[in-house]
Formats: sequence, C-alpha cells, structure tokens
Amino acid sequence: MSMRPIELARMCWIAGVACSAIALVGCGGVDPRAGSAVEPDSVDDVLGTDPVAEVPGDDPQSVDDVTPDDGSGPENDGENAVPDVRVSVVVRNPNEAAVDVVALFTRGGITVNVSFVTVQPESESVIHGPGESDEITLRGVSDGSLSFSPVTLARGIDFDLERPALFVIELVEGDGGDSGVDEPDPFGGSGSSPDPDHESDVPPSIELLEPARDVTLPLGSPLVVRWTDFSPTPANIVISFVAVEGDRKAFAVSSPLAERGDGLNDQTEILVQGVPPGEYLVIAEIANENRAAQSVAPGRILVVMDELNDAPIIRIVQPTEPSRHAVPSALFVAWEDSDDDDNASIRFRLEQTRLGGDRLVYEFPTIYWEDPDDPSSESAELALLGALPGVYDLVAHISDGELSGTSRVQGAVEILAEPLNDLPSLSIVEPSGTIETRRGESLMLSWTDADRNDNAVITLMLDPDLQGGDLDGDEVVVASSIPEDPDGPGDRFALTIPNHLSPGQYRAAGRITDGAATAISFAPGLVRIGVIPGAPGPTPSLSIERLAPPLALRAGDVFHLDIVVANAPAGDLMVTMANDRSRIAVYAARIPADVHDVVSVEVDTAVLGLPNDHPVRWFDVEASLTDDTGLIATAFVAAGVWIRQELRILHVDHAGMGCDEPRGPNEPPLERSLTIEWYGGGFLTGGSVMAPVAFWLVRDGDGFRGDPLGAEGLHYLLHETVESPGVVQQTAIQPSRLVGIPDGTYAVVAVVEHPDFGRLVEVYPNLIEVCTDGAFGAIGVLP
Repeated sequence: MSMRPIELARMCWIAGVACSAIALVGCGGVDPRAGSAVEPDSVDDVLGTDPVAEVPGDDPQSVDDVTPDDGSGPENDGENAVPDVRVSVVVRNPNEAAVDVVALFTRGGITVNVSFVTVQPESESVIHGPGESDEITLRGVSDGSLSFSPVTLARGIDFDLERPALFVIELVEGDGGDSGVDEPDPFGGSGSSPDPDHESDVPPSIELLEPARDVTLPLGSPLVVRWTDFSPTPANIVISFVAVEGDRKAFAVSSPLAERGDGLNDQTEILVQGVPPGEYLVIAEIANENRAAQSVAPGRILVVMDELNDAPIIRIVQPTEPSRHAVPSALFVAWEDSDDDDNASIRFRLEQTRLGGDRLVYEFPTIYWEDPDDPSSESAELALLGALPGVYDLVAHISDGELSGTSRVQGAVEILAEPLNDLPSLSIVEPSGTIETRRGESLMLSWTDADRNDNAVITLMLDPDLQGGDLDGDEVVVASSIPEDPDGPGDRFALTIPNHLSPGQYRAAGRITDGAATAISFAPGLVRIGVIPGAPGPTPSLSIERLAPPLALRAGDVFHLDIVVANAPAGDLMVTMANDRSRIAVYAARIPADVHDVVSVEVDTAVLGLPNDHPVRWFDVEASLTDDTGLIATAFVAAGVWIRQELRILHVDHAGMGCDEPRGPNEPPLERSLTIEWYGGGFLTGGSVMAPVAFWLVRDGDGFRGDPLGAEGLHYLLHETVESPGVVQQTAIQPSRLVGIPDGTYAVVAVVEHPDFGRLVEVYPNLIEVCTDGAFGAIGVLP
C-alpha cells in the first residue's frame, strides 16, 4: 500500500504523534532492524509495501510498523538473532467502509511503536507491537465523516503475550477525517490542530509508579499505590488487582478516587483483602464522562496467607442505603466480623473526597471489639457530633495489631447543614368569596394541610388587614390547637362570630406550626360582619407576653407570663394550656373593669401532669375573658411551651458469665456483654437540639449523687451517642471495655451535656460489679 505524504501526515495526526519524532524511520515505514532488505530510495519505499499483498488468501491482515530506534528492539545478527517477542491486537471492521486505524504501543506512558493499517470493509487485520508494551491505544477514521472513539487496551486485562486483544470498530459521525480543512503537514506545512477549547477531545492519562517491583504481601496487609494522572475534566480513578493466571479475574480494591489535577504524584494505601491468594497485576483506570485510560504498575504482588495469623474480616450490613442526618444525631450501624486467632478492635469513620481530591475524614472515638459469637454486640449507634455538611462514605476498619480488614458503604451518610424538618403547609380555601354575617352567627372555614414528620397544630383567625401577606398581632383568634389532618376529613371548622368582634370586613387567616417552622395562609374571600345598633366604643382586647420565642422547659419548671387586658369590662380571666390530647387550666381570677391592666401569671409545669413517655410535648397557651354575656376577648400563642422528655435508663442486664460464675484461666469474653436499655430525651421537634449523651461507670459512693464526673479516675466511659426522644434503644457494651477498671461495684450513669440546661444526670438504681480475670473483664448486675 503506497501512501502520499499528505496521507501519511493524516495518519500520524490521528495517532497524535509527529513523524519527525520517530527516529530514522518514517511514519508507517519498515523497521530496518527487522531485517528488511528494502532501501528507502523514494517516499513510496519509505512508506513500505501494501500489507494486503503480503497476506495470502482470506487470512487476517498483519501489520508491523514503526518502532523508535532506541536500541531496545531485537537484533538480527545471523546466528545471534534474538527472538522477536510480540503482542497483537485484532481489529475487526464490520462496516461497509474501509477504516484507517493507527495503533500506539506504549510502555509506562512512553510510545514504543506506532502502527497503521487500512482495515477493509467486513474484514479484520492483526496489528503487532513490541512485547514490552503494556497498553495499546487505537484511533481511526473512515471517509472523512465517520470515526470511532479512541480506546486504550491494557495488558493483563485485554491482551498478553499469548492472547491478542480484540477490537470491533463502531463508526459514529465525527470530524476526524477530511472535512474540507487543510491537512496537518508534519514536514513543515501549516494545517489545522485540535481546538484546545474542546476539553472533551483530550483523553485522560494515568501512569502507575508503585509498586515499582514485585512484592509479597499477606492478606490484610497495606499496599501503597502511587501514580501520576491528568484529565481535562473531572475524573475518577479505580485501582484493581487482576489475576495473572487462571481466569484472570479482576478485583476492584479501591473506591473511586478523585483525580486531583494538581500535576503532582498521587498515592493511596490499599488494604489487600477480598482476593484469593495468588499473583496479581496492579492496574489503575482513570475515567471522565467521555473517555478512559489504564496503566499497569511495574511491579506485581503475590498475595499469600499468613500461616501464623489469620487476617480479621469485617462487613457492614447496615446501613445499606443512604440516610440523611442533622448534627448532632445518631447513626445506627450493624456489621459482621471474624478474627479466629485474636480479639481484634474495630473503629468506624466517615470519609469524603472533596473537590480537588482532598479527603475529609471524621473518626468516631469509640473502639469496638470483634465478637463473632454474639450478634447483639455487632451493632452500635455512632454519635454524629462534629461532621461538616456533605455526603460521606461509611468505613469500618478491623485490626489485630498486624493485619487489618475494611468495609465501605459509599455515600452512606449525608450530613445536613440544617436540622432535617419537613415544613408544614396550609392553604385556606373557604370562604372563597365575600360572606355577609353578624356577631353570634356561624361561619364555615375549610382548608388543606400537611406535615409529614410532626404533629403540627393549626390556629384560625380573622384579620382586619385585608391585604394579607403577614400577621401583625391585630388578628382575632377564633379557634386554636387544631391538629393537622393530611387525610382531609378534619379540615373544616364552623365558628361562631364572637360578640366582642367589631363590625367591619375581615379576611380569614390560618397558621400551622410544628414548633420549629410556621406557615401562614389567607382565604381568597372576605368576611363582612354587619353593624349592630348601639353606641360605638373601644374594642376589648387581650394579649399574652413573655412567650416569644417558645419556652423550652423541663417538667416541674416554673415560668411566668403577662396577660395584658385593655378596654375590658369586669369579667373572669382564665389561662389554659392545651394540645391535641389535653386541656388544663393553669390560672383563673376575677378582674375588675379597666382601661388597661397587666395580670402576671406564674405557672408550675408540674400541674400539667405530663408523663415522661408521653409523645406530645408542646402546649398552646390561651387566655380568655368572659362575662355573663359570653366571650369578651381572647389571646393565643400556638405551641408556646415545650416540655422536655428526659433520658431514662430502663434496664441494665448482662449476657453470659458473671463474676460469681467459674471460668477457665484463658477463657475469652466473647459471649459476655452488658446491655443498657434506655430512651429519651429531647423535645420531639425538628428544631430542637439533640444533645450529646455519654454512658459512664462511676465508682459506688464516689460522687455520682452530685457530679458523677467530678472525681478524677473514678469514672470510666462506656459509650457515646446523642439524644433520641421517644425511641427505646438497646446499647451493648462488651466486657473488653472494662479492661483496666479496678474491681468493685459501680453505678451506670448517663450524662447529657445540654447547651440550655447544662449537665443532666440519670443514674440506674442497681449497681454493676466489675471483676478481672487476667487481661479480660467480667461483669455482674447486682439485685
């Protein structure tokens, strides 16, 4: 096949190399070191002969082309000739048009051979390259309007010395051929070049640097992998092991790593696990949204079993899908573990690869212990106390001091910038037009509402400000403490127009709140209240002060509020606290007629009688003034008071052997554990603070009746988490946590560090006995 210089230039441009960079041999020329007798007397001679003529019959076309003259090729020197070891790729063209294909054979990212061939329609060609090649990159064009996307084939995955690679051409519309623009001229002429603005046209690249030599590693050992990379657009890198023998199965041994794009060497430490013993290639693949490239490390790894130490194993079984969390909150995890010859330790962390490749790690402080015989000990609640907002992988790490194991759930946790709370919604739909009515008559209001994660309450009002938009305090409350009802049947209310309401026009308004968020709605129509004959006068009014923002209290706390009375006749003043479960009067008094008065009310929350396990913790506060004629005025604050649910330790028990039971001198504590059952605390609202909780062992009689953490050395941390109002939890404490604690009796104490209430202490009434046995601890719950 004879080619014109411009055709040669085109093929070299496809290959992405300059012909002048290939020493002494033209692009597509015959390698003199291969023993060719052809003397390059002309351009056509330099370009070689038609490879089709050299292939008899219908056999695939075989082409060997350009190799850099760097002295690395085999020498043909008579009897001392070195065998020519080659790798190959079979290029199959099922299309109706011939395709010009260029193959770049590279070793460690350096081009060692360039070959080209025209693959005829519905045929295939074999392209050979030096045996040292670790990658083959194929590019090609057809008739100027069709091309195929470049592809990189990796040694050990797609080909090896005994097995050629196979590539089937799939042509697509493109601009990689003769499109009417000048061809590039590598011999000094001018021509078009790739547009640097089209970043997607530039393929990514990666070169593995380490392992630089063959290494032998037991399962559970770390391996440092180092590389250089480039990608014009964001890309991920995955490290894999590929078996050298057998079925050549590939094992992904790293999670996707971000290509840093900083031009520096990147590296990561990989744990050798999840692969059978054997010899492996270490392969890295970099991929962006358009293209991918691979690289094979110079060194191989031989994975072996440590005859003296079995590697520990761990697998996260929960969570299995992403979950969203505010901070602080708790993350429930469950796992399976195994370590036959040691008592391995387990730790958890959150990992996030940030923009630019930086890794953010949040390490949980609590250490757990491998226990394959006790499933109840293979779960925990991890306290999310200081993690920054973002999406994290959950990683478990188990280690016996020499060998390790890991498990990862990608994207398992999303930390929210704000507490998670589905906002309530409300829409007043009736009255839809103007309604004429009078004081004492009935008026029907209807609405739609929703609040998925709270039990929100609704207040209905008549607003003299007809423009709507917001509430400014002059509204008249006509109904309160109405629970939201997403099913609709309860979304209607027939109200009686109060006698004290001044004649005029009003717009019906509604407010829904879950204690953290509030939504307001106004009816589309107006309410027109007719004039009652009689002397006009000022309108009586009530208002409640000192309840903004809502009060967060503990049961038994005393609070104060002021009722402001204006332009009211003598009457009976009553203050009630109510929710959707109960209504309790907390103040009642007869007040004289007065133009303006302030009534101070002291309320002891103990009179509410709210059980600690009651799920509804909020109260509306309502004041009403009545006389013999009926209701004179009202005031209302929705969800004005919240009563905290307190943390309570419900039960403490031990499983397995206790201090008073015989056991062997070397018996491990795998079947013994301490279980704490507890619930609380908090306010059961999306806007509340979920405070940190710590469980301690405190020496009996050494200060826990006051400050349990006041005496140094007499308290020992068992577990850390956060409040979980309304949820009963079981926390398993393994005896390994008791190692180093002096023998004796202890109290189990829960300590809540709350930003508003300070240190809150819950003490379990039954004591715990701790006794030691060599390096292990044992426990017993005393009656």
